[in-house]
Amino acid sequence: MRLPTDLDRLYREPPPRVSGVEVHGVIDSTNRRALELAEEGAPHGFLVVADRQTRGRGRRGRTWSSTPGDGLLVSVVVRPTRSDVAWEWLPLVSAVAVARSLRDLPGVAVKWPNDVLVAGRKISGILVERRASGTPSAVVGIGLNVNQDRFPIELEGSATSIRMVTDKPADRADVAAVLAVELDRAFAEWQEGTGEAERSYRALLDGVGRPVAVRPFQGEAAVHGIMEGVDASGFLLLRTEAGLRTFAAGDITLSSR
Repeated sequence: MRLPTDLDRLYREPPPRVSGVEVHGVIDSTNRRALELAEEGAPHGFLVVADRQTRGRGRRGRTWSSTPGDGLLVSVVVRPTRSDVAWEWLPLVSAVAVARSLRDLPGVAVKWPNDVLVAGRKISGILVERRASGTPSAVVGIGLNVNQDRFPIELEGSATSIRMVTDKPADRADVAAVLAVELDRAFAEWQEGTGEAERSYRALLDGVGRPVAVRPFQGEAAVHGIMEGVDASGFLLLRTEAGLRTFAAGDITLSSR
């Protein structure tokens, strides 16, 4: 299958700060392929990019839909050089990298744990998967809305894209190049343990000090309270009528209660 012009350029002229790139017109899942490459020894910073996925996945078993030419679908191999890295922060610092790459857009924020918002609407989702064996490594999968000019009716009020915000199409190779630099920077901060990426995350975090509803697992009742931020592990802190509660995972929505 012939690659779109921008992704063909991405293949011929790989972005800075990456160790290699594999570009697909269609693939089942960039994360699946990146995990496969990691198992085969692909180095830190290796990218797998696709124009379209047939089995794209999001957090909590959700699907990530995409249409050709619209989104940037990328997975990157992560191999920390230290054994004591805080793995629980990797999904969060990945969101910092995406947010930094979009800094020129208005109202960039992060919705806990790692959805990236622009003006209150979701522009990017992230799925991190760790390898079950071998040298410690992981794959960070990112879906970034770039050139969509509309969304399905069920997403109309909650999703956005670079094109919708700027009123002009963007070159995905250029978007990928900026993202690659910011991923390299955020991963370095994460590994070095300086706390810089964590401070950036807290500064970007949306909803602090506001009433929210947290649904820890699908089918469970929502827990209401005031969002106080995240703790040292990146877990959500929620002030409820019964006291302070901590959540390692879940979905949050703004609450009227």
